[in-house]
Amino acid sequence: MITGIDVNQTVDFISVHDKSEPKTIWKLGLLDYLSYLKVSEFMVPGKEAEGCVLSAKYGIRGVENYNIPFEKESDAFLKTIPPILLLEIGAKVLQLSSMSGEETKNS
Repeated sequence: MITGIDVNQTVDFISVHDKSEPKTIWKLGLLDYLSYLKVSEFMVPGKEAEGCVLSAKYGIRGVENYNIPFEKESDAFLKTIPPILLLEIGAKVLQLSSMSGEETKNS
């Protein structure tokens, strides 16, 4: 059975690069089909990094234990995130958005 995704659902994500305490917890959401289409335009050789950044932009729904206040889909906020982390977050959002609803709950 195919299950739909809940675009309002969030998944807690902690970067493998986060070595400090308390850990920063990124609240990641799934991409709706329109956002996914925009991101997929960049998922071609040579543009993958741009696709991951756009995926992070649309997928970050909140953050805990971060020194800068969260602003949804804000380029100014994204500029505060280290590039390696931004790519990691974007890749995770794409992974989550490619799963079924049940798989996402278990990730």
